[in-house]
Formats: sequence, structure tokens, C-alpha cells
Amino acid sequence: MRRAELVAALLVFLGIALALYLERPEPPDASLFGAEMALEPVLPPLSAPSGRLELRGTLRNADGSPAVDAFLVLLRPDEDTSEAEPVYRAYTDEQGRFAFTHLGPGTFTAVLTHPSVPPKTFVVELPLEGEVAWELAEPLPPLPVLPELRRTTLTGRLRLPEVAAAARIPLEGFEVALVPAADTPTLAGACERRVTTDGEGCFALGELVVANYRVEVFPPWAPGGSWPVLGRGTCSPAADAENTVELTLDVGALEGELREPGGRPLVGALVRVSALDARDAVNEPEAWPVVVTDAAGRYRVELLPPGRYLVHQRAGSAVRDVEIVVEKGQRAGVAPGEMDPRAGVNPADG
Repeated sequence: MRRAELVAALLVFLGIALALYLERPEPPDASLFGAEMALEPVLPPLSAPSGRLELRGTLRNADGSPAVDAFLVLLRPDEDTSEAEPVYRAYTDEQGRFAFTHLGPGTFTAVLTHPSVPPKTFVVELPLEGEVAWELAEPLPPLPVLPELRRTTLTGRLRLPEVAAAARIPLEGFEVALVPAADTPTLAGACERRVTTDGEGCFALGELVVANYRVEVFPPWAPGGSWPVLGRGTCSPAADAENTVELTLDVGALEGELREPGGRPLVGALVRVSALDARDAVNEPEAWPVVVTDAAGRYRVELLPPGRYLVHQRAGSAVRDVEIVVEKGQRAGVAPGEMDPRAGVNPADG
């Protein structure tokens, strides 16, 4: 009985194996594509073209000395459409000699380079009898060298003209700017420096680069600005020397008085002064800080560079414009005016 069971199991196993064999996929029929189909295409091995020619020679500097460690490259011309070739490279030895081997015939462009000179090219036709003797380009000019910076200390003092001194204008807070002169070399290292004055009108600048400077003075209410310039001068501080500069401000002043109808002082009217000479088609005229008439109806505007000015006066709804010329060291008087803060616009007075 056991032997019959084993035989039956063996027959079942053989039947399953036969069924699996019969169901296996068939390989594609290459004849369906019109030719035998290669399952694994075989490409020919890559090989760089290699010839039997050589190019040897000597490379020298422009002064005739051997060009040591120069770099040379051989290239086929761009218009050459033949089979691609590798880029050939070589360095020169201590005698400036070089060699290229395994070259094919034809035209090559040789590029010669060295850190001290611009690149240079030659065209060579192979085969070539003998050796070549090439020369590098002229050396590059030396790079500009920054000059040695010399520094010094500059001290100075501002002085007021009599018209400003009489008004007891404090000397503290004026800004003094030292601007490199136009003839200062670009690489001189000089730059604009600014400093403010103390209560005595004194100032000091340390570590100032030795150069030619123009000096400009600005009022305390315009730090860092470019106007109004109250005084100008020049200085050329020297190294290892005591450098001192004194500047007297080139300014004048104006004053005026306003009254109401009936003769009473006009108190609290606003007065704005602007420079007519600085007016142009684009920018607004330069204007000074607004001042206010005092209990006597008077006003004063100090530290005005010489020139023409527009004095704009406003009280309530009333306005009045007056043009006036200020001269250096003089106090110009604006014609007294009468304004009614409750009235309309008054005609301009002269």
C-alpha cells in the first residue's frame, strides 16, 4: 500500500513539471523584423588617434633667456572637422625646451602661456623638419603700487567777521570738511574728513593723510551737508610737522522789522530766507532755518554767504516777499514792512 502511494505522488510531481515546461515563454522570432536581431549590441572599442610625428623646440623670453615652466598646448584649428584628437600639453624645462610626441600630420595651433606675459599663438604644419624656436610675448607692465601713506595731525580755528562777532554767535558745532583737491592722485589714499569745532572755534584732525585739501565750513544746523558754505580755504599739511590753519568765515547778515497796521510790532511772524543765486529749474532754492519776529517785531538772519536772497515773510494769511543783496562782512537791512495777519496777500514790497 505504501509503495502505491509513493508511485502516485511521483506521477503527480512529474505531471506538474511537464506542465511548467510546456508553458515557458518562447524567444521572439527575429525573422519578424526582417533581419536577425542582436540581443547584445557590440560597439567597437574607443581609441584616440595617435601618430608617429614629433614636435620639439625651444621657448625663450623676450629678453632671450630660457622660458622656464612655460605651458604649451597644441590644438587643431576650429575649422578642422576631421576625427577628434586629444589636446596635447607640455611644459618647458630649465633650458626652455619642450617636446610633443605621437602627433599626426596636419595643421596645429600652438598656444604659449606664462604667468608673467600675455598668451601667444603660433601655427605649425606637420611633418616639420628640425626643431622650432619660439619666443614669448613682451612682459606685462608692473601693476601700480600704492604709495606709502604718510599721516599727520592738523589743527585749526575759525574766526568770525565783525558783523557776526558783534552778534555774539557761538563758535561751537561748526563743521569743517577737508576734501582732497582735484590734483590729488587717485591712489593717494586721501579721503574726505569732517570735524566739528569746540566752544572756542578750534578743531583737530588726527591721522590725516598728507595731501592737498580744500577746506569748507558749514553751519551747525547743516552737518554732513554740502551747503551753505560759510568759508573756504586750502591746506597742504606736511608729515612730521605742526600743521595749523585759520579760517575767517565769509559771511554777512540781514535784519528787518515788521509791524501791524497802526504801528504795533508784529510778533511771531515767520521769516524764511532762501538763496536766489542757487535757484535752478530743477531744485528748490536753498533755504535757511525759519526765524520768528520778537516782541519788538524784529528779526535777524546770521551767517549768510554773500549773494542775492529772497526774504519770505508770513503772518497769518498775509505774506510779503522782499529781495535783498547780502555782502561779505555787512548787515543788510530789509525795508520795514506792514502786514495784517487777518488780511489777504499783500503786494510785494521792494
